[in-house]
Amino acid sequence: MTTRKGEVGRIGQKRYGGVFYEEFLPELRGRLGMAAYSEMAANDDLVGAILYAIKMLIRQVDWNVAPGGASEKDQYNGRIVFDGVVESARTALANGIPVGLGNDVGCPYVTQYDFWRELCYFHKYCGVSNQFALYTATLRNAQLAGVGDVTGSIEPGKSADFIVTKHDPLKDLRALQHLELVVCRGHVVKKPNPKRNKTVDALLDPYLA
Repeated sequence: MTTRKGEVGRIGQKRYGGVFYEEFLPELRGRLGMAAYSEMAANDDLVGAILYAIKMLIRQVDWNVAPGGASEKDQYNGRIVFDGVVESARTALANGIPVGLGNDVGCPYVTQYDFWRELCYFHKYCGVSNQFALYTATLRNAQLAGVGDVTGSIEPGKSADFIVTKHDPLKDLRALQHLELVVCRGHVVKKPNPKRNKTVDALLDPYLA
């Protein structure tokens, strides 16, 4: 897609298991996307006509928007996914298959500041020790990503990547949410204070109990 400033981006088209997906660039979402489409419509009569037709069709539809996760079906499907993830991780560990930890940071309502929850879930639902959860989130993750020789542990010659907590996460992994210091490639951030989403926190906290 092109504007007067040049090409904005392309959609990614992929197939997984016979299913067709389109993945749009962040630059074409939300307000940035609206601005890009408006500029294209103003500079291309065909694009303008197509977007106008879409707008007219949308206005003829009575929309009923409900929050996801509210229905019994949504919760049932969510439980299937949750149980499947836990069972897969347990089975892999029982058979000596390495398991990595991560979260869907590109999805809505997945925050960047609470990766520590993944360690708590790993401990609670898969039965691993706090020490093994910490090892998995650091060195094992780095090894699985192919950068175990660069980061993941504190060793001579590796990148200076580590955190300092006020309390001992070996005793309680929730200590990871209160950071005194973050060091990334030698760059120091003292007492980081990220903006928090209280709604997301309130929804996720019960899973730690």
